[in-house]
Amino acid sequence: MVHVLDYGVSNLNSVCKAITYCGYDVSLARTAADVSEAKVLIMPGQGAFSQAIAQLEAEHLVMPIRSHIETNKPFLGICLGFQILFEGSDEHGRHEGLGVFPGWVSQMDADHVKVPHMGWNKISVTSGTDSLLKESYMYFVHSFWVKETRPNLVAATSEYGHKFVSAVAQDRVWATQFHPEKSGNVGMAFLRSFLDMAHA
Repeated sequence: MVHVLDYGVSNLNSVCKAITYCGYDVSLARTAADVSEAKVLIMPGQGAFSQAIAQLEAEHLVMPIRSHIETNKPFLGICLGFQILFEGSDEHGRHEGLGVFPGWVSQMDADHVKVPHMGWNKISVTSGTDSLLKESYMYFVHSFWVKETRPNLVAATSEYGHKFVSAVAQDRVWATQFHPEKSGNVGMAFLRSFLDMAHA
């Protein structure tokens, strides 16, 4: 069973369909109890960082999510669900994140690239990592990014006027700036690899 976090700021349909397509059952996690019971948790997200954090705090989900990650239960954050894991963001003011990973979410430089970054872009997998990812193109939709974090956490980087972190991994905890559920066969292959690892 895979639990997908429903905290009011994401379109869950495509993620749930992708999980089902990979052959796994899906249940929505809406409460702290749901998150605490989850063996595998996926946190998608789209929209504003500040709104997402406020919603997680209002629903008392912050501590259960941190506990899930700190105990190394399988976890996958997608897009905004990737950004929330870092220390904070400058989006609509300065807001603290979950602080799971070091690093800050900042706005892309619109003077040099078109914002938002929308469409297919290459991911370069970090050499020497035992990765679920392969060199490929994934689908992105975002206006904020993480330029750097601790090097041993970086699973993949991408280029869009500047190198940025497109995936992080630590044991069974993964997060991607790109949308695997919108990335065709390569995205589904990554999602299936994550789910197989999570259920091994």
